[in-house]
Amino acid sequence: MENSEGLVALENVLKTYPELLNKLYSDGVSSTVREVGGAATDLVKAARLITAPLQYMAHMQGRLEHYFREVEKSIPKDKQVTPPPTLLLPILEKLKFQCDSDLLTTLYVELLKRACDKDRVNEAHPAFINIIPQLSSDEAIFVYHLACKGRCSGKYFLSEQKGSLNKLMNHLAANNLDQPASSKNGFTLRSSAVVKNLFPLESLVESRYIDLYASHLKSLNIIEQHNSPGIVSLYLDANDISSGRLHKKTLVLYKLTLFGELFAKACIPNDLDLTKISTAK
Repeated sequence: MENSEGLVALENVLKTYPELLNKLYSDGVSSTVREVGGAATDLVKAARLITAPLQYMAHMQGRLEHYFREVEKSIPKDKQVTPPPTLLLPILEKLKFQCDSDLLTTLYVELLKRACDKDRVNEAHPAFINIIPQLSSDEAIFVYHLACKGRCSGKYFLSEQKGSLNKLMNHLAANNLDQPASSKNGFTLRSSAVVKNLFPLESLVESRYIDLYASHLKSLNIIEQHNSPGIVSLYLDANDISSGRLHKKTLVLYKLTLFGELFAKACIPNDLDLTKISTAK
């Protein structure tokens, strides 16, 4: 379909709102409206779903055009499909309240890409629309790191035993110490299998809330906890090294659930822009 056909369809709707049409043109935004009409037909004919009410369209045309163009560039023309209105409209409604610099905006746009991609639309679970706004930017980063080395690999955390609860430690300092070469259960902090998969706590804005993030993500069925690696012996500071005092801590593994894997696949890009983390402060 040529762009002119999309423009005609859009203008036919506009004619039913002559008062608003005059206001749009008097405000000097007619070229923007025409561009939105063209972008819609080039992408997936989906913008027709949002041309009514036009008050919403007039307010949002610039931002929606930006998102549509980003989605359009990411999907081959022959793979673009019209997304179900039950997915498209709620996503756009959420984007209405998002800033471009907000990390969660990226998740919404990724979900919109899946909804418009013939080969991946089945990944766009409708529940994700309501999960994204429940996440903090740090929690999105948490999921990203659990998924980025392979969807099922997960990440290790060191934890202290507090009764029946695990309190995750800031293991950065311990990781920089000269740790023992072996432990009873065969797991050491310095073993390549562990160090390589330690969660990078420094990537979070508020790493002190890591226990809260883990608890919340578990409640959303995004991640699950495994204690199977067992106990490790390690030094916590330089005084421990000089005195030879070892501390036994639990090595905890967090992995994505099956639902979490699908969420990461649909909403978390492989090259997530971590520079946006600072906007969460």
